[in-house]
Amino acid sequence: MDIENNSQQYNKNQSPIVRGGDFLFISHRCGRRNPETGEKNTTIETQTIQCLKKMKRFLEDDGASFNDITQITILLENAKDMEAMNKAYFSYIQDKCPARMVIVTPLFQPDMLIQMGGIAYHPLK
Repeated sequence: MDIENNSQQYNKNQSPIVRGGDFLFISHRCGRRNPETGEKNTTIETQTIQCLKKMKRFLEDDGASFNDITQITILLENAKDMEAMNKAYFSYIQDKCPARMVIVTPLFQPDMLIQMGGIAYHPLK
């Protein structure tokens, strides 16, 4: 299986998305800032939506779509945010719900409330 790293279009020291055969692996991304406005996202709802938007953009940059996601892993700073995170998550993911795992764990930045990564299946044509 060939592995293709498209990180050159992003930060060369990071790999936000990597192709392994027909699978795309999306690195865990946070949603602390809105890249369009530069504003800080300070709520679990806004950070959740921003994470999902980043994943969607990385997939589209690789020729895939958000509907190709088969699995999402969520790292959540506070268990008390689960209900609000779910509300934002399901407002964004409406058509096809991928397999999902949520882990409550300390995150490395004090203003980071959530990180998401995932796997998509998108065969090469």
